[in-house]
Amino acid sequence: MISKTFIEDDDLGSLAEKVIKERKMDWLANIKLKLVLVSPSISKTVVGKCIKPSHELKYFGKFDYLIEFSEDLWESLTSELKEIVMYHELLHVNITHDKKGNEKHSILDHNIKDFSEIIAVYGIEWFDKLKTIVSSVRNFDTKESGKVKV
Repeated sequence: MISKTFIEDDDLGSLAEKVIKERKMDWLANIKLKLVLVSPSISKTVVGKCIKPSHELKYFGKFDYLIEFSEDLWESLTSELKEIVMYHELLHVNITHDKKGNEKHSILDHNIKDFSEIIAVYGIEWFDKLKTIVSSVRNFDTKESGKVKV
């Protein structure tokens, strides 16, 4: 089994701040995010992943959401695709309130096969570009490239 390393990268935080500001994602203002690169990767097919931590991980890690990116794939992406993938993962962050006003955190599923917000801004071609890069890095055949996920 390949050992995974988790790398905190300031560039991820800067990119998240940029996306949050540009996309007016004000609901994330008080949310503590932990952004990491997973080396060599999360898996063969996963570029990014948003995770709601367990109570223990939230307590000891002091963050509300963990967002991971496969390092080898991330480093192969263009700046534009990095921004789109970051936006995609941030859109999974879901904050609601119960009847008493307590904040509740969950992972928001895609509202279509992707997020309509991303398609409105970037079109649908961005994911094909992402699959092409991942397939190239991983030497995937056509069947395997269909399994690429964010």
